[in-house]
Amino acid sequence: MSDERRWAIALVALGAAARLAAAIWLGGSLHFVDEAIYVDAARRLLAGDGFGAAYTNVPAYPVVLAVLGAPWPEDVGLIRAAQAVVTALGVVPLLWLGQRVFGTGPARVAACSTRSTR
Repeated sequence: MSDERRWAIALVALGAAARLAAAIWLGGSLHFVDEAIYVDAARRLLAGDGFGAAYTNVPAYPVVLAVLGAPWPEDVGLIRAAQAVVTALGVVPLLWLGQRVFGTGPARVAACSTRSTR
């Protein structure tokens, strides 16, 4: 296995573990106002009701949450866990692109400094 592949696996595992720990720690309740807005919009989308007339935030994030939370739309903890795994996997394309554009060192620094907004 190449050194780069080991780096990617290690960073994905570390990122997933940290994000999953945070998801477990936060539990199944909503803690942030914007979080409630996005989760409610995702639930409305899954119910076929659209975003709602009062929704003024970005449209893409509730769509992502709706896709991730489709199997369990009422369980915020599982939605957080699914988002944690997907976010951690984002390191792979970041490393791939970063190595090709800037080189190995900068790509690793960028991969180590990625973070989720949640």
